[in-house]
Amino acid sequence: MALLKGQRGKTLISVIIAVAVLAVGMPLVSAFEAHTVNVHVTVKGRPRETLVKTMRLATNEGEIDEIQEFLDLALARDPPIPNFPPGNPNPWLFDTEVDPPVSDNVVPKDTFILWVVRIDVSNTEDLGNPCWTDVVVKDNFSAELGGIPLGTDVVDLFVKSHSRGKSKKEIFETQYRITWYVTWDEVWEDNSGLLCPGESAYLELYLWTKLNPALHQEYTSTGTYTMNSGPNVKWFNLEGQQFSFDGEPLYITAY
Repeated sequence: MALLKGQRGKTLISVIIAVAVLAVGMPLVSAFEAHTVNVHVTVKGRPRETLVKTMRLATNEGEIDEIQEFLDLALARDPPIPNFPPGNPNPWLFDTEVDPPVSDNVVPKDTFILWVVRIDVSNTEDLGNPCWTDVVVKDNFSAELGGIPLGTDVVDLFVKSHSRGKSKKEIFETQYRITWYVTWDEVWEDNSGLLCPGESAYLELYLWTKLNPALHQEYTSTGTYTMNSGPNVKWFNLEGQQFSFDGEPLYITAY
């Protein structure tokens, strides 16, 4: 299991991605994993602001050319992205003649699409309540999509892969899964930091439509697709009780 760190704004970033079975690696040990946890509560009545996920199309306008930044990241990835789609992402982005109009979640099929996805997690407890620690967010993306995390947050990116053919040498990626260690402590190198009431953190990722195993550009059919299963956040209070909360999934319509 490898932890990723990226620095947004640089033109070339080395990103290490673990493509391995999770059970092989040693798990991260946080300050609270040694505690006996008596209660695990799935919270349903908590405000939606606890865990929010949004998406927008990437752009080459503004201070950061997101499309070029993404290409630099993707081409520098080790191991390389199998069957990486050629050409310029979002070539239709500024085409006002497209019908129906392109939006963040309505896109043409058979087209390389690039999004910036943001996950926000907030401690929505009233001020004066205990802080959260060992805060972890997990999310799984649909098989049509690939992803690269941005920023300086500590993220484990697991890429589920399969081989095919008689030689089993041809590899294609079937699902991207992330684990974001929200309260990572740089000094102790564990997840024992705090997220106190009123505080929040966010993670950004690039997400794109992949080529499928037949080398056809996703999405290959019209319809509505689930971008992700919905993120999940888990945390401990300072008494060692664990809690969790599920965010809402995002949907994409291809025409």
